[in-house]
Amino acid sequence: MPRRLFRFMIFLLLLVPLGYLFLCIYLYVQQDKMVFSPSRESIEESERLAAGEGFSSWRNAAGELMGWRSNAGDPDNVLLVMNGNAGTALDRSHYGTYCRNETSNWKTFLLEYPGYGSREGRPSEESLTDAACEAVDLLAVAPGRRIWLLGESLGSGTASATVRKRPDKIAGVILVTPFNSLVAAAAGHYPWMPVTLLLKTRFASDKNLVGYPGPVAFFLGANDRTVPAVLGQELYDGYGGRKRLWIDPEGTHNVSALVSYEWPELVQWLEAESQKEPHAKDRKDGT
Repeated sequence: MPRRLFRFMIFLLLLVPLGYLFLCIYLYVQQDKMVFSPSRESIEESERLAAGEGFSSWRNAAGELMGWRSNAGDPDNVLLVMNGNAGTALDRSHYGTYCRNETSNWKTFLLEYPGYGSREGRPSEESLTDAACEAVDLLAVAPGRRIWLLGESLGSGTASATVRKRPDKIAGVILVTPFNSLVAAAAGHYPWMPVTLLLKTRFASDKNLVGYPGPVAFFLGANDRTVPAVLGQELYDGYGGRKRLWIDPEGTHNVSALVSYEWPELVQWLEAESQKEPHAKDRKDGT
């Protein structure tokens, strides 16, 4: 073999693994930008948009922005919405309309993630979970209030992480296009990458829901290419508490139409199940 060809082959043998290594390093460093895709806007613009949708700003005792609350609705039943990885909380203002119908009149709260919209901060698994827990604590101050969580896509991971930390304050949970873990979701998109080693943001919903007796509603889109329905199905199958599954056979990653259509039945099921005593097998000790 000519020496020049031999050197070229050695170069290629070194280039491929080195290129793969550098790609892994790049993805590890840049992963937060890939996981979180917030939109930013001024507080003035956010408040203008909120007012047009029937919402007003929601702040903690220190005056820091938490998100947005509907001007209408029963304050004794509140829905806390956690959106996906893109946009802002106000992109989910339609839940305020869903919550006011012949079967329910829930007040809607839209959690704004740190670093999203006009809220200060930086998004991460820890900061999103902390913000959600603070929101639940603020809402739980009112005696007798029932708090329902709704998480879409990445928000399903935030909601599940919140349930793990505040199980006794949550009356029920709605998960729309959820995954069993973000690692599993990422592995499906990047099977050639060692995502288990690289991914810092885990959102292990399958572990976070353990010990919560429910009720939990699951909404899946059969044609979801972003979070394949099989991941939500595995989360549903592995969940030991009270649960119910809705699947849109034509649904993609956006199954909001199914959620809106099924909302009255969903609310009736959640409220009825929340009044029941958990079965022994649903309790935290698992016995």
